[in-house]
Amino acid sequence: MTGPSLRVEYIRRLRWWLILPLAVLLAFSWRGVRFRPAPDPTVTPTAAATAPSVAQAPSTPTLTVTAAPPPSDTPTSTHTPTPTPTSTGIPCSNPTAINVPFTRDGSGDFCWSFSATPSYINSWNLAQLSINGVDFTNKWVSGGNLPAKINGLYYVHYVGTYAWSHVEIR
Repeated sequence: MTGPSLRVEYIRRLRWWLILPLAVLLAFSWRGVRFRPAPDPTVTPTAAATAPSVAQAPSTPTLTVTAAPPPSDTPTSTHTPTPTPTSTGIPCSNPTAINVPFTRDGSGDFCWSFSATPSYINSWNLAQLSINGVDFTNKWVSGGNLPAKINGLYYVHYVGTYAWSHVEIR
């Protein structure tokens, strides 16, 4: 760019650099914000001399140590889920044999059985998922935390109420 077009561009850019700060100042002043320097503090001498004040040490919080109660020899009960098998010993009726890995999506009431110990089982949006009678609804569980097999099999009772209900056995 040379000549008049360069000057026009220069003026156009310069205009924004001059107008923008002014516009910002006006916008803030309309909202009651004033751009004034803070007043200098003034020192007023007093006629009478005052005694120096005694400085107080800052207060510090006091640490209170309390001893924990001694351990008791009373056993605490822990809830261990137990299977609730049917009269035949199988937690659900008419199981269908499946192979691991296995995935199911959708609604329905199913009973499956498999013999392999999975790496994990994960489910979501289910009304019920029980494995050998123990509830694992909408949870992730590792294969090592599954209940004991019944007759060498795991029995899965799946109840899904949505099209997006899901279980995966890996």
